[in-house]
Amino acid sequence: FVNAVTKQPPEVHRIACIDPAESASDKLSALAWRIPDRVRGGNEDDPSLVRHIHDLALLKELALANKSFAALVTASMQEDDRRSKNNPSFAGLPMSEKFRQLLTILETDKEAYAREYDLFVRGVSYAAEGDVPDFTAAVEALHSLVQITLKQ
Repeated sequence: FVNAVTKQPPEVHRIACIDPAESASDKLSALAWRIPDRVRGGNEDDPSLVRHIHDLALLKELALANKSFAALVTASMQEDDRRSKNNPSFAGLPMSEKFRQLLTILETDKEAYAREYDLFVRGVSYAAEGDVPDFTAAVEALHSLVQITLKQ
């Protein structure tokens, strides 16, 4: 940024970064096992994982435009299959069941997740008011990503 203002050449000409669809696939896979695995108030409880829901809402269009998105999610979920620590029966479940559990929990525990979303997303965002999707819109984006993944 400083170099742009001072009209100097960039110090680094290119920075390798992950494809947004790959990032979205990893986040969707992480939510699919971490939310059903979560024990509120437990030693390893991480309420900030709601940030993935926000990130997915912002990445939704790029993910949906990528023809490989569903395959990336499938691959990531296969890698994550046995990561659950608190829910041993979770390993080996079909993707559709893992997503069903995720979405059911977000619906049945909506108030708590919405509070955490406000705290860990809206409460720390530098975005202009109205530019951060609310929890309901973010979960709707999550539904869209799940649907496209399961269709393929």
